[in-house]
Amino acid sequence: PSAAFRDDAIGLRPRAATGRKIMGADNKWELLVHIADVTAIYTTGADDDGTLNQEEREAAEILRTAAERRGASQYNTPIGPLHLLPPVLLSELGLAVQCPDAPPSTSSAANPCLTVWTYIDESTGKILDCGLERTAVAPPVALSFSEAASLLSAPPCRTGSRAGSTLAVAWRLLR
Repeated sequence: PSAAFRDDAIGLRPRAATGRKIMGADNKWELLVHIADVTAIYTTGADDDGTLNQEEREAAEILRTAAERRGASQYNTPIGPLHLLPPVLLSELGLAVQCPDAPPSTSSAANPCLTVWTYIDESTGKILDCGLERTAVAPPVALSFSEAASLLSAPPCRTGSRAGSTLAVAWRLLR
C-alpha cells in the first residue's frame, strides 16, 4: 500500500518543551497527531476580511455537500479509491512534506493543521491528558510504509534519524 495524499503526520516532543503540567505523571513525552486542516477550502481566495465571493461560496458548498454525502473515503471499490473530496483538491490541501534524507526544512511554509496532543502514561498506557488545537506545522518528513516499518523494526539507537527516533518512541508509547 501507499499513501497518495499526505494528510496526517505524527510528532513527539519533550513535555518540558510544552509548558503543560500533568499532575503526578512521570511521562516525558507529548504525542501529537497532525491532520491537514481541509477547512482551508473555505478561506482560499477569500478577501482581506475573510469573505468569499458568491461563486467561491457555491463551489465550497458543493464540495461540503458531496463530502457529507460520502461520509468517508472508500478504498475497497472495484475501480479504485473513492475519496471524500476530489483528488486534485486533496493534493492541494495535503501536507507539504520533505524527503527523509533531506536536511531539516528551513522553509517558512507551514501546514495548517488540527492537532490532537496527548500524554500517555508510559507504564500503564492510559491517557493522562489530551486536547485539540489549530496549529501551523513545519513540513514533516515523508516516509513510505516500508520505510516506516524498517525504522520501527530497527533498534532505536541504530536508526540515526529524527524520524526513526520519533517513530520508535511513539511506537513504545502506543503499544
